Amino acid sequence: MDDTRVLTDWALWRARHSRREAALQAANQLAGDAAAHAATDAGAEPHAVALIRLRARCLVAGQLMHDRIRTGAYEQSLRGLLLGAGLDTPALALA
Repeated sequence: MDDTRVLTDWALWRARHSRREAALQAANQLAGDAAAHAATDAGAEPHAVALIRLRARCLVAGQLMHDRIRTGAYEQSLRGLLLGAGLDTPALALA
């Protein structure tokens, strides 16, 4: 692999990573701000507003994780594990 190919691949990876990071930051900021604004308007105390903001950001992360898990074969098996697939099977007897 020549230097041009390596630099091109690195630039492509970096661009994808940067776009994803920027989108995540924007989603977190918007969710946190909207939740904090609603909580403040409802008269919540500052400590409660901070917790509500954090909860909104966690919901964004959870939704993004859910979207990532539900695509592809590997993710389908991972999703099954996270949802408890196989937990209802009888335990093996220890002998």
